[in-house]
Formats: sequence, structure tokens, C-alpha cells
Amino acid sequence: MKTFVAFLAILFMVTSAYAKCTIRMRVAESYPFFFQQKNGQWSGFMTEHGEVILKEAGCEIIYRKVPWGRALRLLEQGRLDMMGAMSVTEERKRFLYFIGPHFLETVKLLVSEDSEYEIETHDDLKYIPGKIGMLRGGWMGQKMNTLLKDASFSKAVHWVTSHRPEILEKIRMGRLGAYVRLEIPGLLNRPEYKGIKYHPFIINQDPVYFGLSKKSVNSTLLGKLQAALERVKKRGEFEKILRRYE
Repeated sequence: MKTFVAFLAILFMVTSAYAKCTIRMRVAESYPFFFQQKNGQWSGFMTEHGEVILKEAGCEIIYRKVPWGRALRLLEQGRLDMMGAMSVTEERKRFLYFIGPHFLETVKLLVSEDSEYEIETHDDLKYIPGKIGMLRGGWMGQKMNTLLKDASFSKAVHWVTSHRPEILEKIRMGRLGAYVRLEIPGLLNRPEYKGIKYHPFIINQDPVYFGLSKKSVNSTLLGKLQAALERVKKRGEFEKILRRYE
């Protein structure tokens, strides 16, 4: 009997080791990171970066469409497992593991094409006419974080929960002076960005990672995903995916 129980225990451990994991990954309508095709399938380079890691690790994906700020709360609660394009901060390290990086993030300002703002330092952002749009819960670097502690500047911030098309219209109409956004190759070629340009001043530049919930991802799965990412990265898969969206 003891031998049979021991056999079952070993069988359970072996089966568990090779069982497919299921990862709940955050997506949102935000081209070219994520976008949903007419057939309902999710695409975009962030989607593909996650997919190639999880496929390499033998894991299945469940997509969760949620705004950035809410996604952070769900990760902390263990109700979401994985989110990409994350800067490492002390606050986030409290409830997240990080694997990567998977690309270099450059943050700039989207402004009206006919604007001529002279911006050489973060303090110059105080003098942009109108409000500056920013994604709530996003990390825009330590210098911007310090600037946001200035009450006179923070009052001029228009917080948004996701990247919506109406933001671009507000810039064109002069209702927003600027909008903080990642610099993405080819983005301005899309028709909805007509009349919009990137200001050359760099708000922040950092490598970004996939964040994994400490509540729902154990150490074994963490190691498995980290190893899969390293193999994918070594093969140049991330760069190949990014080039398709340029």
C-alpha cells in the first residue's frame, strides 16, 4: 500500500511538472501594442511578445481587457498574472516579479504639428499652454515623478485611464497642450494621427519588463517563464516582432 501511495505521489509530481500552465495576460485597445481584429483575435507587438514567451514555456493564454490602472490592482490581488511594458519601481516590486527586459521604452510628448514648444528640461513642461495628458498609473521616470509633486504642475495634468482616439482630437483642437506617449515607429503614419507630431524632448527612456503577480505566479513558474524569455530573446524574436510594426 505504501509503495502504491508513493507511486501516486511521484506520478502526481511528474504530471504537475509537465502540465500546461494558463496565464491571464492584460490587453487593451492601444495600437500597436494591442488591437483586436474583426475575428476577435488579439494582435499587436505587445500581444505577440507575450505570446512568444508563453508558447516557448508551454503555457496557454487567457486575455483580460482592462485599463492600465485597474490592471495594476488586479496584479496585486492575483486576479491577473502578467502585463508587459512595465518599468521597475520600488512600489511595483512589492507585488510583482519582473522578467526581461523585452524592449527599450522611449517616452515623448505628442503635440500639435504646428506647435513650437521650446523644451530642454522637465521644468519647461510647466510652461506648455493647456493641460498635459498622462496615463494614470503609468511610470514616466523619476524626473517626471518629482515634477508631479509640484502642486502647480500637477493641477495642469489631465489624467486618462487608457489611450483613446479623442485625446488626439483634443490636441488638434488645442484643448490639450500635449500628451505623454511612448515613441513608436510608424505610429504617426496612421490616419488618426494626422496633424500630430512627437516633440523631440525625451521625457524618459528605460528598458521595460513583463510584470508577474507574486500572488498567482509561484517560483517554479517564474523560473520557467524567465528561461523561456531568455531563449526567445537570444533568438532575436522580440526584434523581429517589433520590425513588423514599423
